[in-house]
Amino acid sequence: MDTTPKEQVIKNVQRNHDQNLIATPDLPQESLAQQNLNEEIELYPYGNLLATTYADNNYAITGTVPLYVRNQSGWDPTWSIYYKRYVYKPPEEPVSDCTNFVSQAVFEGVSYTSSDLNYFYPDSYNHYYDWWYYKFSPTGGKYDGSYVWIRVGELYEFLTENYFNYTNFGIAIRGPAGQGLTNTCNIHMGDLIFMSDSVTGEWRHSVIVDQLGQNPCLDQDVYVAAHDEDVRFTKLSNYTGYLLYPVHIVGYFKGYQKYLPVAMKFSGGSAGKMSSNPYPSPENDTQPSATILFPYPNP
Repeated sequence: MDTTPKEQVIKNVQRNHDQNLIATPDLPQESLAQQNLNEEIELYPYGNLLATTYADNNYAITGTVPLYVRNQSGWDPTWSIYYKRYVYKPPEEPVSDCTNFVSQAVFEGVSYTSSDLNYFYPDSYNHYYDWWYYKFSPTGGKYDGSYVWIRVGELYEFLTENYFNYTNFGIAIRGPAGQGLTNTCNIHMGDLIFMSDSVTGEWRHSVIVDQLGQNPCLDQDVYVAAHDEDVRFTKLSNYTGYLLYPVHIVGYFKGYQKYLPVAMKFSGGSAGKMSSNPYPSPENDTQPSATILFPYPNP
C-alpha cells in the first residue's frame, strides 16, 4: 500500500485551501482570506444513540425525511417524505444504497447538520464532490445525495480528513468528523466501518455499528446494520474478503462562513489508500472467502 508523507499532506491541504479561496464565488473572499487558520472552532458531540436507533429502525425499509427538515421554511408538502433508495444499475445508477443509509443515520447523530445550510437547494455546482449533504427537493428531476453522502471511499475520506484538518490546523467543513482507528477495540455504537476488496483494494461497502459484545477487539463481538443486504445486529465477522477501516465519529461542526471551505479532495488523501485508489468503484456486496483486518493508518 502506498503512503503519503505527512509533510506532503500538510502542503496539499494548504495548497487546496489557497485554491479554494479563489474558486469559491458564493462566499466573500475578503472575509475568508482574513480568517486565522488557528482560530478555535467548536466540535459538538455526536449522538451515537440517535444514529444507531435510526439505523435499527430503518435497516429493512426506506427511511423517512426527518420531521425537522420537513418543518423548515421552503419545504413543499408535495415532495416525497422518503429518502431515495439507490439501486445499483449502471450507468444511470452507479452506486448502491449502503453509504446513503449510513449517511442518513449519521445525519440523525449530528442533529441534521449537513455541509450546506440549504436542505432543499444545496450548492451542487461548486460542492457536489467535496461536501456532505442530501438534496431533499426534486430540483433537476431527482432527490439526491452528494458524492460524499453516497460513496464509500468519499465518505471515509471526508470524515477522516475533516478530523485531520481540525486537529492539525483548527479548520473544518460543516458536518461530521471521524478518526480512523487501527482496530475495533475502541469502536463505539454509531461509528462506521468501511470495507475494501482484499484483492483489488476497491471500496465496496460501509456499515454502522449498532451493538457491541464483551470484546469489541474481535469481529464476532462487533455488530452492524447495513443496507443492500439489509441487516441489523449482524456480526462483523460475517463480512469476509474485505479490508476493514473503522472510523470513530468524534463529533461535528456547525459553522458555515466561520470555517474555511477547505477542499477535501487533495492529492493522495491523508494516507496511502486514496493515492492508490482515487476513484473507488461502486459498492458491491459480494463476499469473497477470507476476512482481513488491515487498518488504514492515521496521518
